[in-house]
Amino acid sequence: MPRSIWKLHLDSSSEDSARKIVNRCIKAFGCPPSESTIEKYSKGGYMATLDLLHNDKYSWSEVVVEVIEFGQRLGGGWSMLGNISSESNAVLSKSVGNHIGISGLQWAEWLVLNEHQA
Repeated sequence: MPRSIWKLHLDSSSEDSARKIVNRCIKAFGCPPSESTIEKYSKGGYMATLDLLHNDKYSWSEVVVEVIEFGQRLGGGWSMLGNISSESNAVLSKSVGNHIGISGLQWAEWLVLNEHQA
């Protein structure tokens, strides 16, 4: 099953408040993660990692478009990286020209691998 991996840097001083921020992100996605972790981040705050599953019937491009749509629900100004035909990832941070719509979210990154080509 296609999946995307999301890393979320949370501006939080406690795991409880970090979970609240993660829950707001999950609500924005409209899709619960199949797996999730929250750990204290060495540079401050917390880091959450979420795995989101996507429809098996989706083509590679449909999965990538869905992931981009999920990203847009968190904010705008994503920087796309990687070779779009084999992997796709992007980063959103609170830098000039970017907008994060989830309070407490400092930056986010998503990665989706084309497992059919692996």
